[in-house]
Amino acid sequence: MAFGNLVGMGCPMRLILVRHGESEWNREGRVMGRADVALTELGRRQACAVAEALRVERIHAVYSSPLSRALETGEAIMHGRCCPLVPSSALQELSRGSLEGLTREEALGFYPDLQREWLHPERGSEDYGGESLVSLGLRVRECLGRIRRRHRQGTVVVVGHYFVNLMVILDALRMEPSKFRCFDQDLGAISVVDIEKGRSILRLLNDTCHLPKG
Repeated sequence: MAFGNLVGMGCPMRLILVRHGESEWNREGRVMGRADVALTELGRRQACAVAEALRVERIHAVYSSPLSRALETGEAIMHGRCCPLVPSSALQELSRGSLEGLTREEALGFYPDLQREWLHPERGSEDYGGESLVSLGLRVRECLGRIRRRHRQGTVVVVGHYFVNLMVILDALRMEPSKFRCFDQDLGAISVVDIEKGRSILRLLNDTCHLPKG
């Protein structure tokens, strides 16, 4: 799979978004956030599958959340390459506060109003000691600005999380954080955004055809 074939060589910058592989809490259906939860064996296979899918790409840098599930995915992509792997705290997942580690059933049992309150992105997880989608969108946008200033040309990989990657996609499409339900980011998925002269083009969304089955 060669993503370089999607467009010609005229695009100054290509951003490849990768969501980390499966973690223990993903497998158990628990609310993810800032907790540092390791990849499962399937998650490691997914990370290797992403690396293989990107093998022919000329990658200039890999930026990753510092959480181990993302870093391990980034390290798999980096294997055999000379470009830098740069952890960035700005790419950490949305903080979910006291919701983290709970199953959906447990969260709704403890917080019956959760479903209704989550519809308001200006609050989001702030009601539970976490972070709002608006706040997340701002820090992700600032991080992307720094990456774009450092890499005005070439291909950069960002290994992030569900909400982090969605904020990148929404920002590229100039959509509000509240529209996050319009898209998805599966475990081990790849998305591609091309950036040229201030214009962002979503070339690929949530591709999982490279992943192992089961």
